[in-house]
Amino acid sequence: MPEIRFETERLIIRPFELTDAEAFSAYRSDVAVARYQGWEAPYPLEKAIEFIQHMQQWKPEMLGEWLQLAIVRKDSGAMIGDCAFYILKDGRQAEIGLTLTQDAQGVGFGREVTRRLLA
Repeated sequence: MPEIRFETERLIIRPFELTDAEAFSAYRSDVAVARYQGWEAPYPLEKAIEFIQHMQQWKPEMLGEWLQLAIVRKDSGAMIGDCAFYILKDGRQAEIGLTLTQDAQGVGFGREVTRRLLA
């Protein structure tokens, strides 16, 4: 995967690393976080590892496929969620989504990530 990295005042948005698998599995296993998402909780660690390995194969020419990136706090290094974007095959439209741990919700991180992705 090419190096894709964005920063905001409080966050780093970067490709997943295998060391993210436990945190990824944990928040995806949280029923409250998974409630309106497209996966079922609990989300097994093995599935998290497979997902991360799949994301590590992503290439820029893969229009029409979702790319998900980890969201990490600068102050603690903790992974607090992920954001995803999907560039439609016409290359002119995109969809954005994000998932945050419960304790990272309601403090402006979602707005911060979205603004950075749109910039």
